[in-house]
Amino acid sequence: MGDDYNSASPSRTEGASAERAGPSQVPIARSAADLSTVESRAPGLMRFREWNDECMSFLSRLFSDPKPAADGPSTAQDTLRPPAWEDLLLEPVEVVSMNTAAKHDLAEFAMTFDVRKRACFSGRATLRRDSEAPKSAASDLAVWLDGFRVGYASRYLAVDELMEGRDGLEVEVLLFLARGVKGTRGRAWIRALSSAEPFPFSAENFPPLSPSEQSATRALETTAMLQKATAGQAFELRRGAPEGVHYLQTVEVIRQLKREKRYEDALEWAMIGVRGAEADIFERGPAPHYTEEAAIILRKLGRHEDEKEVLRRYLRLVPEQYKARTRVYERLAKIEAKERGKG
Repeated sequence: MGDDYNSASPSRTEGASAERAGPSQVPIARSAADLSTVESRAPGLMRFREWNDECMSFLSRLFSDPKPAADGPSTAQDTLRPPAWEDLLLEPVEVVSMNTAAKHDLAEFAMTFDVRKRACFSGRATLRRDSEAPKSAASDLAVWLDGFRVGYASRYLAVDELMEGRDGLEVEVLLFLARGVKGTRGRAWIRALSSAEPFPFSAENFPPLSPSEQSATRALETTAMLQKATAGQAFELRRGAPEGVHYLQTVEVIRQLKREKRYEDALEWAMIGVRGAEADIFERGPAPHYTEEAAIILRKLGRHEDEKEVLRRYLRLVPEQYKARTRVYERLAKIEAKERGKG
C-alpha cells in the first residue's frame, strides 16, 4: 500500500466478503410483537444513525451515560477553546453524501479499480474544500482518494479551525464498496493519522451497504435501544407508543413499504408515527418526520386535501413563535401558494 494516495493506488481487500449472500429484506411488522422478528432476521449491529434531530435528542437524554468529571479544575477558557483538529478525528468518523453528491466519482473509482462485487480499500485520503460541492452535499469539505471525490465530511467537521492555514489535510481512510445491478454503493470512515482507535468495520466484517441492509440494521438498533430502557425510562417511552408500537419503530417499516410502493400500508404506519409523536410532544411541537412522511405518501396517492390537513394538524400543535421555522410550514405554504397561482 502506498503512503501517499496522490502517487500510489489504495490497498484493496476483496474475497470472502465479496461472496457473501445478499441481505434479507427488512421484516415488515404487523403488530408490536412482530417487531421482535427484526432482531432475528437483520444483519449485525452498526452505529445508530440519526434520522430525526428531535427524536435523537430525546433518546440521548434517556440513554447517555453521565460523563466523568475531568481531572483538576476547568476554566471558562478551556470550555471555550475550539478543539484541535486531531481531537475531532481521534475517533473514526463516517464519510457522508457518498451515494448522493459523490455517487458519480464513487462509480468511476469502482470502475478504475475493477471492483466486481465488494471490495475494501485502506490508506490515506485528503480533506479539501470543494468550491463546486453540489447542494446535496453535507458540507463543502470533500474527501479525496487517489484523485476521486468519494464523499464529504459531516457539517460539524467542516469548521474553519479544522482547515485553518491548510489547503488539504491528510487522514487515514477505510472505504467499502459494493457494485450491483443498481450501481455502486459505498461507505467509508476517516480518522487522524495519529489515532489508535479502531475502525468500526474491517475487510472481514463489512458494514451494511445496501438500503435494505442499512434499514434492517437501523430497525434492530432502535429496538435494542428501546429495550434498554429502565423502569423510569420505560414510563417515558410509553408516551410515544399509544398503540403499542413506539413511533421510532415505524421509520424503517415506512421506508420499506414505500420502496415496495405499498403506499396505503405505508400511510397506516406513518399515521401510527404521527399519533405517537403527538403523544410524546416536545417544547417546540411533535417530531415532524412522521407528518412529513404522511404528507409525501398522501401526495403520491393523489389525496391533496388530506395532505394539507395532516400538515395543518401538525402546525396546530406547534407554538406560534416556532411555526414559520418548520419544514411542515414551508411545505404547506408552497402548496397554498401554488393553488392561489392556479386560481
